[in-house]
Amino acid sequence: ELIVLSGKKLNFLDLTDDKFTLTRTVDLEKYYPNQEVATRLWNENIRESKLLATMIYPVSEMDINQARVWIKDIRYTEVSDIASMFLFSKLPFAEQLCLEFVESDNENQIYFAFRLFIRLLINKSEISKEAIQTLKAKALEYCGRLLQSKQKQPWLNPPFSEFFPISIIIAQISISG
Repeated sequence: ELIVLSGKKLNFLDLTDDKFTLTRTVDLEKYYPNQEVATRLWNENIRESKLLATMIYPVSEMDINQARVWIKDIRYTEVSDIASMFLFSKLPFAEQLCLEFVESDNENQIYFAFRLFIRLLINKSEISKEAIQTLKAKALEYCGRLLQSKQKQPWLNPPFSEFFPISIIIAQISISG
């Protein structure tokens, strides 16, 4: 079964006889925003459920402690990407989360911090100059570290290898701005 997000609808498709057949559609509008459903989806521990949870969790209900719990639970780069876009970039303490998790020893959490930072830049969010400088410096540090690691271990697995393009982007921002 293939799940496709189209606007605010989830389409479930089956592949039979070399063609896709729409089996059902779920209208997310019915569930949005819904803290209870989002929390249950998050706790399912399925990548797709976590993606959907970040789309329907009410921004006003997410506190910093709950955000920390969710971020520490992220195992896939796609969840970091979508969670940053739909939920965490809209939180009033998003900058604080960036600064906190960029210092982590956990690669998934560092990846999340950079994705959230990039999302905040894309959204033209208010970010303090100190935070920007700290995150740029960390990006440059990781970029150098990754270049060295990649030379030694070109087979690096995600999410560590995923830092490379992100670090380059932030490094370019750092150099140009």
